[in-house]
Amino acid sequence: MKIAKVILGIVFLITALVLVPFGWIFFRFVEIWFKIIPIFFEVGLIAFGIFLILKRKEPLSKKSQTLLILFLSLLVLTPALLDLKIRADRKALQLRAQAFLKRPIPKLLIPNSEGEVGGYYVDTNAGIANGVFGYSRVLIERYATKGRIRWSAAIQGEFACTGDNCLNANISDEVTTNEEVRLYSAESHAILAKEWRMGFWQWVEDTIEMKRSIPEIEEEDFHPAATNEVSTAQKN
Repeated sequence: MKIAKVILGIVFLITALVLVPFGWIFFRFVEIWFKIIPIFFEVGLIAFGIFLILKRKEPLSKKSQTLLILFLSLLVLTPALLDLKIRADRKALQLRAQAFLKRPIPKLLIPNSEGEVGGYYVDTNAGIANGVFGYSRVLIERYATKGRIRWSAAIQGEFACTGDNCLNANISDEVTTNEEVRLYSAESHAILAKEWRMGFWQWVEDTIEMKRSIPEIEEEDFHPAATNEVSTAQKN
């Protein structure tokens, strides 16, 4: 029994050490209310690890056994519950994105016969929304379809504007201050802002589930975007 306590105590201490980077990331990036959870488990693992090693020669009291069982149960259940919560939040955001795409684009944002929106030329070959919102609508369409955000340095350049006003700065005030346009732009901004935040929780979900294959990474590895140099070479 003494050896078992020592081994279990060492396992607790090693686990606490392994979880330090994960806990630090949580402490840095998540909301204030959530910061206490990784701290609780880190402190609990260290405390129980030291306790078991120091008390290896003594039998555990019923109170200690109960606390240990309760702690271990929380340690196992919390990641599972968190995973379910993340999946539910991702689904809710996906439904919100789908609902947004069903909304008609405000008429003021549709190019006129000269291809202009509020005095600003829009490249219709890139799509109506692209010329006005950058890649905002494209990214919302992707999330509405896949429920995941591409989250890596390889595609940072495609990130759309998520500021309070995501309309092109060259578009006239008559368009940007229009109430319908403002509400449409605000919803686009809100969805994208949630997508970026959801990117972190998507990483947490993938980590909890120990996914070896990340769809976004495979997409970038096997379907790279063609560069200008490659396109030119192919033409020649």
